[in-house]
Amino acid sequence: MSVRDAVAQYLSPLYELQADLRCDADGCAHGRFFNARLSSRFRAICCLRTGRVIGHEAQVNSNLLEERGLNVWKLLDHAASDQESIVFDRLCRALHALNFYRQAGTGAGELFLNVHARLLAAVSDNHGAAFRRFLAALDLSHEKTVLQLPLVSADRRWELNFVADNYRRNGFRLALKAADAVQALSLLEQLGPDSIKIDAAAVADETVMRRLLSEAQMRDARIIFTRAEAPQLRVALQGLASRAAVPIYVQDSLWETTPGAQAAVA
Repeated sequence: MSVRDAVAQYLSPLYELQADLRCDADGCAHGRFFNARLSSRFRAICCLRTGRVIGHEAQVNSNLLEERGLNVWKLLDHAASDQESIVFDRLCRALHALNFYRQAGTGAGELFLNVHARLLAAVSDNHGAAFRRFLAALDLSHEKTVLQLPLVSADRRWELNFVADNYRRNGFRLALKAADAVQALSLLEQLGPDSIKIDAAAVADETVMRRLLSEAQMRDARIIFTRAEAPQLRVALQGLASRAAVPIYVQDSLWETTPGAQAAVA
């Protein structure tokens, strides 16, 4: 199946909502949503001790095509209908998957894709299946695709459980966000994700953090620290990794990349 046909099938309501996705002459995918032009950037996730890249989190760049118009960054929080939210989410997933899996070589690791909090209630039970069909149509990997679910309040945990179960049943890996080490332990025990992301400032609570790292290692899960740019946090994390004798992973803006499209998808 061609890229164009796969995108049309995956985003069936897309064209009714002034949106599109195309590949340029170099094979790099670009999206359009209303009057905003979308492109991909990827933030690397590395092992703190070795520097080895184990994956990338995809993020969307947005540039308005006109001086005035819709701000896509505010769309999911305020303006969009459920249908528009789902279309925008699918557009971003298709955009990032096409760009990421076209990188040269196989060393890029896992692709982390964010799921907006609003979509937990809007997502139907076939959302994971639709994305897997899109990837399969273009011979792209779903085994290395990690769907990253948002931090939610306790009263929305059932929605988190529902979406996590759907994605897992469709063969995707899961990452969760936690506010602190105590919540990360709870999520690890209840949902069994493949990765948990937590703010590097949580390293200050070393007793709970070491318990979390130990539990994660037993469950073959990764703990990934975000916002670890400050030198003192990096030193604290290195000390924790040494004392806990487990690998620690870090994601921050020091490793942001924008990989180009190297291989064509038929």
